[in-house]
Amino acid sequence: MKAHFSIRVDVPRSLVVITMAGFFEPADIARFVAARNDAHRLLACGANQQVTLIDIRAMDIQAQDSVAAFRAVLVDPARASRRLAFVVPQSLARMQIQRAADSRAAHYFGSFEDAEHWLMAPDPDPAPVPASTASPAAPAAPSASAATSRADAALPA
Repeated sequence: MKAHFSIRVDVPRSLVVITMAGFFEPADIARFVAARNDAHRLLACGANQQVTLIDIRAMDIQAQDSVAAFRAVLVDPARASRRLAFVVPQSLARMQIQRAADSRAAHYFGSFEDAEHWLMAPDPDPAPVPASTASPAAPAAPSASAATSRADAALPA
């Protein structure tokens, strides 16, 4: 199936909703990136404060060069979203997007509604940092919850 996509911006909620389908060639990816950049200019929030929902349930399995191109798109820090959710099928396409987005703390959902609910949920409050009782020569070890948070951020859910 030929590639097609749509991008909708919900300005009041700083939400970008992208739907992608078909098989993407390099020219399709370039068109997508240009359209995504245009959509980002509509946002009223600060840089990287938007949340993005990408529905790829109708996307075909992609060639490895396309997966690599999408990975390059996803690692661009100038366009990174505060939260990124993918609605994905239970198939090889799911594994491809997880590989392409492995540098991002993206989450993966089976339904549009679940993804949107997670994106729009309030950010959790950061855990308070306890006052250090360690001497200057022996810094305090990171707490178990801080280590877990760093590990979770590196792994897609």
